[in-house]
Amino acid sequence: MSRAPIRGRHGIPVLAGNPRLRRRVRAGARVLALVLVASLVAPLGPATRAGAAGPGAQPDEELNTLWNGYAYGDAGDHWTGGDCASSIPLPDGRVVWMYCDTFLGMVNPDHSRPPGTPMVRDAMVVQQGNTLTTRHGGTVPRPESLVGPAAGGSGAVAFWPGDGTVAGNRLRVLYTRMTMTGDGPLDFRPGGTVLADFTLPDLEPAGRRALPLSERVSWGMSVLEEPDHTYVYGVEDRPGAAFLHLARTRPGDLGGRWEFFTGTGWSPQERKSARLMSGVGHGFSVDRIDGRYVLVTVDSHLAFSSNLVAYFAARPAGPFRDEVYLYSAPEPSTGAHRIVYDARAHPELSSPGKLVVSYNVNSLSLADVYADARLYRPRFIDVRLPSGPPDPSTLPPAPSGLTAQPGDPAKGTTRLTWTGSRSGDWYWIYQRDVTAGHTGFGRLLLPVTSGTSVELGHLVDGHTYEFKVTTIREAGESPPSSVVTVLADVPPPPVPGNVRAAPNADGKIAVAWDAPWDGLQYSVYQRDVTAGEARFRKLGLPTSATSLDADYLTDQHTYEFAVSTVRSGVEGRRSDPVRAVCRFGPPPAPANLTATPGGGAGTVNLAWDALGDGLWYFVYRRDITAGESRFTRLAYPVTSGASTRLGSLARGHLQEYAVGAINQAGEGPRSASVQVTVE
Repeated sequence: MSRAPIRGRHGIPVLAGNPRLRRRVRAGARVLALVLVASLVAPLGPATRAGAAGPGAQPDEELNTLWNGYAYGDAGDHWTGGDCASSIPLPDGRVVWMYCDTFLGMVNPDHSRPPGTPMVRDAMVVQQGNTLTTRHGGTVPRPESLVGPAAGGSGAVAFWPGDGTVAGNRLRVLYTRMTMTGDGPLDFRPGGTVLADFTLPDLEPAGRRALPLSERVSWGMSVLEEPDHTYVYGVEDRPGAAFLHLARTRPGDLGGRWEFFTGTGWSPQERKSARLMSGVGHGFSVDRIDGRYVLVTVDSHLAFSSNLVAYFAARPAGPFRDEVYLYSAPEPSTGAHRIVYDARAHPELSSPGKLVVSYNVNSLSLADVYADARLYRPRFIDVRLPSGPPDPSTLPPAPSGLTAQPGDPAKGTTRLTWTGSRSGDWYWIYQRDVTAGHTGFGRLLLPVTSGTSVELGHLVDGHTYEFKVTTIREAGESPPSSVVTVLADVPPPPVPGNVRAAPNADGKIAVAWDAPWDGLQYSVYQRDVTAGEARFRKLGLPTSATSLDADYLTDQHTYEFAVSTVRSGVEGRRSDPVRAVCRFGPPPAPANLTATPGGGAGTVNLAWDALGDGLWYFVYRRDITAGESRFTRLAYPVTSGASTRLGSLARGHLQEYAVGAINQAGEGPRSASVQVTVE
């Protein structure tokens, strides 16, 4: 019996073209399809008691090594990090990766980004086997976005790519035009859908045009090719919820007439497009595998969730159900502002019995992204879905007697209590915000590992919630308990107590306060009284700490600070302001300066002990071989991190270096000098 090649959402057989891609999928294409189909009838079940990984999820070391290695290349004009990471296979076996905000250039040995690192709003990386090639607009000295800057209307900042398809001799990609609504890292809103064309095989930009679509839905998060139609999936972002939408066109005709799924049929009117389900992220994928449709996304039912989920359907319009929790990404636990988003499957890169899935990691603090270039890149995992349903007789019974009662009235929490079948069981809690319009439940990030009750916070006042509970054992996860309904009664966040401010010797002002209770976040506000500022401005993002060092201040200026509590995204009243005067002197000399050959012709790596945040460093150099007796200060300071790579040096020459730190009070003494011979 002949076997047709597995096809992904773009309809291109993944067995064609590139030899490396063939090796990854040749033996396992049919196996993967059967595994996915079998999983449709399998009950939910984590692979581990902690539930950190889903069914057989493991890092894809080959792809992670490929992309991380590319980021550290010596070319200088290449991708070093980006998000979105939508992959589109081409007929000749290459794979096009579409990236949104993309950093170019180089990465320092300590993983920080050098000062002046360029970033473009969209770029393309072409994969051919183990070779990656970056494509962007502009020139190497002045790179620009691939499809050009956003034009028209105030606040336009970017075109962010979604998915695309191949039609004839064109690669056609759908972009979302994004506009900025404020100064925060999440202050963007979609401003319409744009279609961009690229010629094949050279992938040169061949024009873009806005499609006659509203701003309600961001179309093109996933494109699915079927024999009769091209299906286009979109996301509608609403407060507290994100909803899946579906449109279709004639095969490959993304610029032609669209029809929109109404829930029961198709309409040419976009306003009749129906919400198919909640819980999708802004980036996701839908793929056809042996007649079944697999939707992979980060679960958005809970804010900043790190759960990757797969849903299954028998037709492109769904309904998508039988969810399987694939993976709980660990990165948010390693940093206060780190987030996970935009999960997508990549069948064209999958190997026998495994589905390759990527997800993006980022930080809401831009300083984090510059300090550690490893942060702002996709991660790749291989997911081995269950080969068949477990024996129902081995699964634990559902918890019984689930009840919900008010918890701490000051905190507005809810206490769930249930009855288990045996001591030592663990339990998953599932939550649905009915008021926000959730059609499905989201699973909390951590299981209940002790007892049969839990107190839940982070609810929105006045919202109606539904909860259910399951039992976890090694054999799998039980059916859910009965559902209980709760009307959240959450008082305003309390005002932080004992707010105080004191100057540090390094020119910062230490602001501290007392926490009303654990689990809260805080926003800190500042104004420069001496400069005559009438309004307070917020210092960065909310923090879970109870102190903050305000920096980038002016010597001898008086500042006022106030602090508010943030709970479940709701900010309370600010505290009364407190004052402090900024005082500081020049920084001390940096210690432990080292100089080593840079690993490339004519390069040197310098590193030293950091003296704290907010400092810059000047580098001094003299060429001993050339007879230079005095140090020359390099033109530009090191503004991020405590290391740098220097290039274009005379090979074989003995160089001597020293470093001095600088703040607003001036430059401090230089470090002890070190010598190195340039290779």
